[in-house]
Amino acid sequence: MRKGLILLLALVVLLPGCAKSINLSDNKKQLDPSEKYRLLAMVEEITEPTEESPFLDLSSNAYDYINAHKDIFNKLVGGGQQTADILISELKRARDFGLNQYIMAAICAEITGVGKDDSKAWATAEDWLDLYGNQ
Repeated sequence: MRKGLILLLALVVLLPGCAKSINLSDNKKQLDPSEKYRLLAMVEEITEPTEESPFLDLSSNAYDYINAHKDIFNKLVGGGQQTADILISELKRARDFGLNQYIMAAICAEITGVGKDDSKAWATAEDWLDLYGNQ
């Protein structure tokens, strides 16, 4: 009886620690909701003019925006697959595909490698999403 009680006590103490280290759902970490909003705010920041490029908002070339904010773009790319997962989820929910979505697709292309080296493979964020879905 005493051995059974010790074993039960050991299981009660040890199992919660194992459950925290092993995610049985699909090996994805739980996402802090504020992380999504932080990433989307960073994407939005890329679309803003800078001192060096005060007329940036007149450009129709998404890479003008990306190049003017290369540090932010690189931080987003540095976020790796978790950043890509969040942005891909946002792209899938998008109703319109404009500048922000194109920038999200460019970030995802850098992270995932899908369409990264083939500039003719996609022209819009929607094209990139289709290309990604066919991988």
